[in-house]
Amino acid sequence: MIPRRALRNLALFRFPAMLLAMGVMLVVTIGNISAIADGLGMHLFNSARYEEATRMEMELSDLLVKAHRFSYGDRDITRADVNMALDIFWSRVNVVATANYQRALREADIEDAKVAVEIKERLGDYEAAIQKLAPGERTSIRPLLSLIREFQTRVNDMSSDAYSARRFQMQKMIEQELASLASLKSMQSEFAALVGVLVLFVIVELVISRRVNVRLKRAVADKEALLVTDGLTGIGNRRGFETDLSSRPPLSEFSLLLVDLDGFKDVNDTMGHPAGDALLRHVATALAENALPLGGVVARLGGDEFAVLLKGSRHRALDYAEAALADISRPISVEGKTIQVTASIGVAHSSDARDATPFVETLMKHADLALYAAKADGRNCARFTTDDMIADNARKRCLGKDLAKAIADGDLDAAFQPIVSMKTGQTLSVETLVRWSHPRFGAIPAPEIVQAAEGADLILPMTLLMLDRACLLRERLSVSNDAPRMAVNLSPALLSMPDLAKAIADVLAKRGCPSESVILELTEDAAMSLSEQVMDNLEALRAAGLRLAVDDFGTGYSNLSRLAALEFAQIKIDKSLIRRISVCDRTYEIVRHVSRMAHDLGMEVVGEGVETESDRALLMGLGVPLGQGYHFARPMSDLSLMAWLGERREGQASARLLAG
Repeated sequence: MIPRRALRNLALFRFPAMLLAMGVMLVVTIGNISAIADGLGMHLFNSARYEEATRMEMELSDLLVKAHRFSYGDRDITRADVNMALDIFWSRVNVVATANYQRALREADIEDAKVAVEIKERLGDYEAAIQKLAPGERTSIRPLLSLIREFQTRVNDMSSDAYSARRFQMQKMIEQELASLASLKSMQSEFAALVGVLVLFVIVELVISRRVNVRLKRAVADKEALLVTDGLTGIGNRRGFETDLSSRPPLSEFSLLLVDLDGFKDVNDTMGHPAGDALLRHVATALAENALPLGGVVARLGGDEFAVLLKGSRHRALDYAEAALADISRPISVEGKTIQVTASIGVAHSSDARDATPFVETLMKHADLALYAAKADGRNCARFTTDDMIADNARKRCLGKDLAKAIADGDLDAAFQPIVSMKTGQTLSVETLVRWSHPRFGAIPAPEIVQAAEGADLILPMTLLMLDRACLLRERLSVSNDAPRMAVNLSPALLSMPDLAKAIADVLAKRGCPSESVILELTEDAAMSLSEQVMDNLEALRAAGLRLAVDDFGTGYSNLSRLAALEFAQIKIDKSLIRRISVCDRTYEIVRHVSRMAHDLGMEVVGEGVETESDRALLMGLGVPLGQGYHFARPMSDLSLMAWLGERREGQASARLLAG
């Protein structure tokens, strides 16, 4: 039996013991709840880092795909697209290579986390490989392929491990949250048993629980916001923008604006990435300040490309674009230096793609077309998608697709235009011109045929086909001793192909055509290129005995001394100069001096676009010995040319008999 005094003493200690238990429970509860919040926060924190690492694989693949399409001549991919892909990949590498990210990856036992650090150290190699890319030059991608292959397996492994780690983190977070909820329920049951003596404790516990729940919700909301926010500018990122765009019903009225900076790469190259980052923040602010009051959504898609969703009509979008362009072009100061750029904006309205499937992809393509038009119209402007743009884009895709079949089936035709002596009328050479009668669009202009061939990576087989037609015609003409030199045009894209000289030599050998009887005409801009591949091709063509001519001379940056150093045999003065000779004294003097200098340098001079007898007489007076144009003959078929040459031969023979 317990003594009464002991019971009294127990009663005296009961309340303090209960208060102590309450205090202990309070302390333990606060500690547990804080640990729960911190644990969940850490799981979310690490999960975001693992997702960043996971994206490296996708962005490396995107860089490879765009570089591959660019090097294969895909006109839908520009060098700016490849550079943008590199910038996006490089931004991801910089983030994953930071100490915090590396520590989080190592804690998840991701074996090759340091691959991001190693890639970061190879920035110069990646940028050099990108610079070597050339449109239509397949081998130009080899340096980049070598770099990507060096790291791709490791990046894939790291991304796979990071993806698994992220799933593990999310699973652990859910398990911890469920365990936390069970723990909270248990504590609340225990407090309920002590409700009579621990009411205050219960109230305190409930207040603390409520605050912790608020912290948890706030932490989750903050992490979710990070996933759709661009870390550099603070506006939305591509993920959030695409989600917002996809959620908009097609029947709603809104505009999609794509914004691309003009000359952003030059800022990065000359002033460094910090200056470029400051410029991107300036542009983001300019776009947001004009859009947010109108209920718009602004996002950075990557690199220097931004996007805006704006409710309302086309007129409202135009007003916004003009205001945004004005704000973007304002100069800013970075580290004491002034930076100023402009932007181009392409605008697509939802009503233009309402009947299209899929709606979002069509709207993006329309905005891209408008952006391309803004770039083509001189930049620093905004353009809306038009029916003509859409139809023209569809026409280009159709031409590119059908051109391959036309070349394979021999459906491309060749027209021939003589180049004659101004004095004697003798035909010295014949220019070969491509012709194509499309079954749907009819006769396609030659520049559009060349553009379609370049875009579809068909420029080499098309040029070889025209060369073959020229050699075949010369073979026929040699029977009657009418064998002028044959001129064939070379697109600038061809000069970047390493196998050009061999491919041309193979055609000449097949037809038994002497190389000295062939003239290859290059545009002035292509002839002035200083790239190593272009120089190698020019040297190889000259070494094979082919004569090189500069076509359309006077439309670019003319430099006779440069052309002489490259040993060009002929220059063709563009018809735009010829037309101004009789009305502009300055043009008259330019042509006279060009003719004299070319003669002194041992180059033939051809005047293009000779349409009248007065043109011929005027050019002869200026010392231009050769002419090409409608005054002598229009482009004609091979049979018509053979007949034309026969008539002129008979006419000249008759003239000699009469003179004798």
